[in-house]
Amino acid sequence: MGEEQNRPPGVAQRLLRSFIKPDLLEEVQGDMDENYLHQCTSRSKHRADLNYWYQTLNYMRPFAVRGDILDYLNPFFMWKHNLVIGWRVFRNNLAYGSINVFGLSAGLACVMLITIFVKFEYSYDTFHDQYDRIYRIIKEDPDNYYLGNNRFTVTPAPLVTALPLEIPEVQYAAQIRRCELVLEFSDFKSFQDGIYATEDFFKVFTFPLLHGDPNSALSDPKSIVLTETTALKYFRDINPIGENLRIEIGNEKIEFTVAAIMRDVPTNSHLQFDYIVPISSAPRYRRNMDNWDSSSYLTYAVLRSDHSLSALSQKLVALARDKLL
Repeated sequence: MGEEQNRPPGVAQRLLRSFIKPDLLEEVQGDMDENYLHQCTSRSKHRADLNYWYQTLNYMRPFAVRGDILDYLNPFFMWKHNLVIGWRVFRNNLAYGSINVFGLSAGLACVMLITIFVKFEYSYDTFHDQYDRIYRIIKEDPDNYYLGNNRFTVTPAPLVTALPLEIPEVQYAAQIRRCELVLEFSDFKSFQDGIYATEDFFKVFTFPLLHGDPNSALSDPKSIVLTETTALKYFRDINPIGENLRIEIGNEKIEFTVAAIMRDVPTNSHLQFDYIVPISSAPRYRRNMDNWDSSSYLTYAVLRSDHSLSALSQKLVALARDKLL
């Protein structure tokens, strides 16, 4: 009975034998058993058990633990193990392994390409500072169906002026129309894709300017804003600011002064253009400035930070009934 009382905790002993290196086990266990008996004689069995557990756990260190146990505790061990097994299988079954590797590689490549594509699609127009508050106004015409649809992206010219005046939720509004004009400088001329835009264009959209003031770049009807690539194409090493470009509008050649240079339009922008000219320089726009019956322009609105989209929609319907009916 006395021997049973002076025996160290069995679980701690089994743990020690399972983890400690064999060449250290006999010496370590002998010292711990001797110390245990001394603790039982001088103090109490309870204190001796606690001290034995403390010493057991204290030996659970890399210098004392068996190497195979450390391998299993290493988070990279299973990777190493699986790679070794995989290499052996691949080497012994070259044709079968090649098919599996090719299939896995093709699958991973497809997943990566799909992920990149989806991420790019979701990034459209998010580079604008106010992208979450920019809305494009569309027009619904109950009596006009085209290819089975009566909703159109084009709106009347007077809408851009009426929006901030009659709808308090609208902070800024801009209007554009796409165009393809011949730009000419010196002996070089070429067709370029561009847009006509109202003066507040740069208050709605964030297209950084390299040179020029965004607040006044489109204030002069005879000014033009070029992208960096377009400016380089026409002016090479010449500073384009203040230089004149001839543009064919209708049957007339008009000189426009370069007022600003902007960075090239990002590929994830739904608006793509090489230059911007003030919309007031377009003869057709000047004729339609007060005409609510002609719809030819894309209209964008920036709502205030405390905006209510439902309130905007209701007020747009009321404005359309007032102006168009």
